[in-house]
Amino acid sequence: MKRPQRICAPSLAIIRRNNVLTRNAADLKQRFAGIGVETAPMSAGEFGQLVRNEAQMWSRIIKATGAKPE
Repeated sequence: MKRPQRICAPSLAIIRRNNVLTRNAADLKQRFAGIGVETAPMSAGEFGQLVRNEAQMWSRIIKATGAKPE
């Protein structure tokens, strides 16, 4: 794969890994379904927002309940 000039090496590694995962997407969906996980296609921006929302939600729950790591 010829590396575009503006993509740094770590980003290129992520792109390559994503290409491998995409080729095996059907297998991954089946494996996830087997353990009760639903997949949802989304953009990087949508995924980032999901992670931020989840972190905010769990942060509030942890603070409210006083949960401590074991």
